[in-house]
Amino acid sequence: MNNFGNPQPGDLELPRWLGMNQSIQRPEAELPEKIQPLAAVKWGGVTQILPERVESWSELQRRLLPISCDPRPNDVLVGRVVDLGRHSSVELSSGRRAQLYLGDVLVGAFGNRYATNQYEGIVPGRLEHYHMMSQGAVMGQVVSASYSMGDPTVIEPLGFLDNGAGEPVNLANYGLPRIDQVPRVPVMLVLGSSMDAGKTTTAAALTRGLSLAGWRVHAGKLTGTGCANDINKMRDAGAQRVLDFTSCGYVSTASAPAEALEQISSRIIEHLSQGSPDLLVLEIADGIVQSDTDRLARMLSAAGRVDGVLLAVHDVLSARTATEIVEQEFGLPVFGVSGAATRSPLSTSELIRLSTRMVYDVPALSHPGIALDVEGYLSQPQRCCDRSRIGVA
Repeated sequence: MNNFGNPQPGDLELPRWLGMNQSIQRPEAELPEKIQPLAAVKWGGVTQILPERVESWSELQRRLLPISCDPRPNDVLVGRVVDLGRHSSVELSSGRRAQLYLGDVLVGAFGNRYATNQYEGIVPGRLEHYHMMSQGAVMGQVVSASYSMGDPTVIEPLGFLDNGAGEPVNLANYGLPRIDQVPRVPVMLVLGSSMDAGKTTTAAALTRGLSLAGWRVHAGKLTGTGCANDINKMRDAGAQRVLDFTSCGYVSTASAPAEALEQISSRIIEHLSQGSPDLLVLEIADGIVQSDTDRLARMLSAAGRVDGVLLAVHDVLSARTATEIVEQEFGLPVFGVSGAATRSPLSTSELIRLSTRMVYDVPALSHPGIALDVEGYLSQPQRCCDRSRIGVA
């Protein structure tokens, strides 16, 4: 008898249909027996800060160290694709998306992952195989996944990349240097009520509108999992300069210690403040209840680095609670509310009725008139709720 609610050893019967799909015949590619000397090396996007990236396996093979110790976050791993899963392509360090094939030599780096709609992953100890946990080639071990996610792509480790001193290359050693005497530039921080709340779309739309108004906008992403897609959206929207945490040598910020989060945010703000920008648009990944987002938002608030928050919400009902958390717990003033909840006129009208802050859909943020709202908001000595104008196109 099946007892799925509380199975006991020896009495769990497997469903009769379990083996049906195993008998279906499909053509399958075979894993090549060996790597050809001239085989091209695919460098994942998270390795983009490395100063040198060789092109062939014969060149790379000479720079390998055996996996004789446990990997650390941001250690560079050279591996071979042995099973294609969720990620059948990789975002290269050049920014181009490349198809993956069985047997490909892939270079990535170890990192943790926290993505409620995708994978939760860790940097494990030495294993015979690792998972590719993101399209930028963040490596590790998936420990939980959204029901909508397929199995991860599997990587056979070939070795660590040698730094020339017999130690694994760690990307954190190639991060942005500190800059002293940085000018104070206003910061608009984009936070989300959850993952997939529309944070990057919101940040890019604001960047677009201000750029059309003649503002010089610099943009950045302070936390997340390495992927150039988000920062490219900001660049395409008109940001004059864009940086993210990978520029600081971190392929992922999940479970990063407080000092790392402080260093990453400081370096990005320092470098983006150069060149006389009018505003910095900075995004923090995931939702506000995620521990790293919570910690960093509080740190930025305590340091007085944020002038306003543009809050992206996934649904109408989350707007009020998210606003209260950001203002009352984080101590950050909310400039306005946008995000996935403004994708239709119906949900936008509902959001206007419930929100205690101004509501902006993407067309409104993308319009040059948004500059007047931002300028007026930044000029207020005490920024508070203003429901007299609703910024919906």
